[in-house]
Amino acid sequence: MGAKAGIGGTYGAMPELFLKLNQLIADKDLETARELQYAINAIIGKLTSAHGNMYGVIKEVLKINEGLTIGSVRSPLTPVTEEDRPVVEAAAALIRETKECFL
Repeated sequence: MGAKAGIGGTYGAMPELFLKLNQLIADKDLETARELQYAINAIIGKLTSAHGNMYGVIKEVLKINEGLTIGSVRSPLTPVTEEDRPVVEAAAALIRETKECFL
C-alpha cells in the first residue's frame, strides 16, 4: 500500500529509537532492525505494565529522561500511582539503555 508514516502512542517516549529503526530498515540492515524492534517491544511492555494508564507512564518517563513536566493524564484515564513508580523508573532506564546501545 505504500504507507510512509505511522501514528503510535509510544513514539513520543522514544522518537530517536523509532527514527533509527526506520533508518535501519531503509538501509536494509534487517538484523539490527530486528534487534532494535525487540528492544522497543520490551520497552512498550514495561510502559503498559503499570496500574496507571500508559500515557501517564510516558509523561513520567519524559519528566525523568528529558526534563519535561507536562502534567498527568485527564479523566477518564487512570493516572500513575506511587506503586507505579518502579515501573516508570524501569521504563525510563530501558529507554536510556536502548539509546546507548543503538544510537
